[in-house]
Parts: sequence; structure tokens; C-alpha cells
Amino acid sequence: MRYLLIIPSLIFTLNFAYSQDQLILKNGEIVTGVVTAINKEVVRIDSDDAGRVKRYTDRDVEKAIIFIDDKEVEFTYETVPFLGKVLLGKLYDGKVDLYTTQTYVPGGEDHTKPNNYRMGGQWSMYYMKKDKEDDFFDLNYDGVLFNKFHNRVSKYFNDCPSLSKKIKNKEFKMENLEEIAKTYNSCE
Repeated sequence: MRYLLIIPSLIFTLNFAYSQDQLILKNGEIVTGVVTAINKEVVRIDSDDAGRVKRYTDRDVEKAIIFIDDKEVEFTYETVPFLGKVLLGKLYDGKVDLYTTQTYVPGGEDHTKPNNYRMGGQWSMYYMKKDKEDDFFDLNYDGVLFNKFHNRVSKYFNDCPSLSKKIKNKEFKMENLEEIAKTYNSCE
């Protein structure tokens, strides 16, 4: 008897989680489902309405509402360094904003070593933008010898010396992007 009560509640929970993301199309239509992939200006959604995964582009989509870690994030199309036009979501808002998108990186043979393959798949990409800046700051590149994350990002935040020093000393790393944004936003 106990299992009979659990099964309907489990189906309701799965169905609710399944239909939470939304694409707001330029024609006014709203498509609900689960966004399964974002690759630059293309977004794929496993749609309740269509009963299958559908592909939309920047020609179709005005904006997207996607749940990330149980938080509703609004995605709009913006132009970022290296990738160009992408569907970009604002994760944190303040004097400096934190954004994310995804891009597909193909796997394949690594020609620098014999019998070596690199993994492909969806990669999350991160950007920041201070108030009154026109361009996004790319947080993704980490140079082999030069332009390391801690060097580039500490220079970006040189107007907040305490934060810049923590980044330079590797107290804050790529995993601490939201904490970096919060610290900058509270900097005097």
C-alpha cells in the first residue's frame, strides 16, 4: 500500500521537474520542457508540447528561462569573446555580473600523442561584466605558461585590491566565481 502512494507522487515530481524550463519565442509562443543542450545560438529542449527534442536558434528564441541548481536563470542572446553570439544566462547580479553559457566541444584524436583521445561534450563557459562595461570578460581561458586565470582575473579586479590579492594568491579560483562576484560587489 505504501508503494502505491509513492509511485503517483514520484510521477508528479518527475513531471514537474521535467516541464520547468521555458523558451519564449519571438512569435509569442512559450515552449516548456527541459533544455537539454545549448551550443552557441542553438538551444535544444525536450518539449512536452512536441513530445520530442526540438532545436531552436536565435532566429526563433527571444529568451529562455532555465533552472540551474533550483534557481531560475534568464538567458538572452549576447555576443561574447571567441564564441560570438550565444545564449547567455545571468547567474549573479551586482556591480559585476556573472554569466554562463554552454558550448559543445567535439571529442577526437589528440595528435600530439599516439593512441590518445580527448573527451568532448557540453562545457560550461563563464563571463563577467562590470557596470558601465560594453564587453564581457572571458573567464575560461587558462594559459599554459602565460595568461593564467589568477593573473588575468586579478588584473581585471585591480580596482578592488583585497580581492585582487586573494585571486593572485590563489585563495579564489575558477570554482569560486560567485564568491568572487560577491566579494567585488561588497568592495568599497
